Amino acid sequence: MDGLHQKLYDVSTPGNAEYGHQLSKEEVEAFVAPSPESDAASQELAVF
Repeated sequence: MDGLHQKLYDVSTPGNAEYGHQLSKEEVEAFVAPSPESDAASQELAVF
């Protein structure tokens, strides 16, 4: 979720160049997708 908080702040702040530019579903999914490390750890834990 790195960067999501800042991006949401940017699109919500009048005067910011990103103001009013809504995030697409795909952009949000890219921000909240699990990292390869956490996905690998989840796979290992699923074995138990």
